Amino acid sequence: MFVTSRGVGRVLKLERVGPDVSVWLGPVDLTDVIRDGVIKVDQPIDFRNFAFVQTPELPGAVRAAPSLVSDRYQGEPVRYADWRASDVTLPVTRLIAVDRSTQGGQNTLPPATVGHSLAFGVGRFVVEMSQSVPHSTWPYQAADQQVLVVRVAYGPSASQSRKRPPDNKDGTKPWSSQPLEGSGVSAGLELGITFTLHLQEPRLHANTVISDGRIQQSNFRVDGIRQIDVDIGAGSRLGLSDNLSQRIEMPVDLVLPVAPTLGLPLNIAVRQKFMIQTAFTAKNSTLLAHGSYVISGALSSNSDADGTSASAPNIQIQQSLLSALRGASLGVNGVVVAYQIRLVLGLGIPAAFVGPHAGLTASFTVTRGSDLGLLVCRMASTDIAVNGGVGYKLEPAFIDVLASMFSRNASTHAKLDSDLIDYSKPVFHWDTTYPAIHLCKN
Repeated sequence: MFVTSRGVGRVLKLERVGPDVSVWLGPVDLTDVIRDGVIKVDQPIDFRNFAFVQTPELPGAVRAAPSLVSDRYQGEPVRYADWRASDVTLPVTRLIAVDRSTQGGQNTLPPATVGHSLAFGVGRFVVEMSQSVPHSTWPYQAADQQVLVVRVAYGPSASQSRKRPPDNKDGTKPWSSQPLEGSGVSAGLELGITFTLHLQEPRLHANTVISDGRIQQSNFRVDGIRQIDVDIGAGSRLGLSDNLSQRIEMPVDLVLPVAPTLGLPLNIAVRQKFMIQTAFTAKNSTLLAHGSYVISGALSSNSDADGTSASAPNIQIQQSLLSALRGASLGVNGVVVAYQIRLVLGLGIPAAFVGPHAGLTASFTVTRGSDLGLLVCRMASTDIAVNGGVGYKLEPAFIDVLASMFSRNASTHAKLDSDLIDYSKPVFHWDTTYPAIHLCKN
């Protein structure tokens, strides 16, 4: 089913809603829509022209990750984030026509929002996403400079923040308020994490060849990503009982429609997600850090009959996490944060665009020792991987949801998987300990 020129999906379910018919759409493969053809795009990217496309109550948006510390902390330092770039959850999206006089409009998707920022809630996190022109202090002084910022907040101050979206006019909540799965409510934890992506004259190049319903070749390249920064601020009032470990799928896509060809709803979409893990072992502890990394070279992926590969841009440290790591605590504490951004040139539905893609995943770890010792040990690490390919992936739990839906609709015939081509390649690793002595390294 084509939804005007903005989306296309596989029909999973039809049902009457008053005088209207609601249609449940699931993801499609690129080759389900195009049997023979070439998708070729070469154009600049202006993030300020992207629209925010929201998918509230995204299934699997908040998931528990492996805990970094147990209730009986043994003193092991926090080392690296156990997070893989291919771990992606994609939902079914409901595009539904509602009789507002009887339903109150509660089941409609929010319209796309054009602007420079959007604030929304995911579980108990408050997220603000914004695009802007950087300050004059940014080192790259080109004609076209852009910044994409994602701010993540958690804790009592976040719940009272002006960023939390107001209730709808009819009194309904715009976002789900379910508790965080796997970790309960961390009443004494305060988090503020900011990821900043600097871009200089960004541009997208793509060329995908499809013949007889099979992808023969796909080349995808994004130029202009020049720097990624991370700012970490965390505090714990209760110590061990405050810790959480969560993976968060952003229920918002940044979408820029490409001029339609033959009615194909082609979009440039930006998908993002993050992970946060804390390991506080003492009450009334704080931990703060800042890191900045310069990226030289394009993000690209190339797929053909021989397989898929991804580019390896050069990455250099502009400011290390260790140089700005500070805090106060009677115990050993650590925080792991990870951020993934993926650009897709695709067809499909919100949150499940399918097509060639490329992106990067950056994981950051900081650990600070107790102030009770003769010296305070500090450790920091950074891991960056590039990823690319063609297709989409469904998590097993979500496949179960689809299978249950199909069992109630025997006439529905739909695939539960994609012809996924996905590739991830580590391109940067750095870790250091200060002081560089045996006691701190162990």
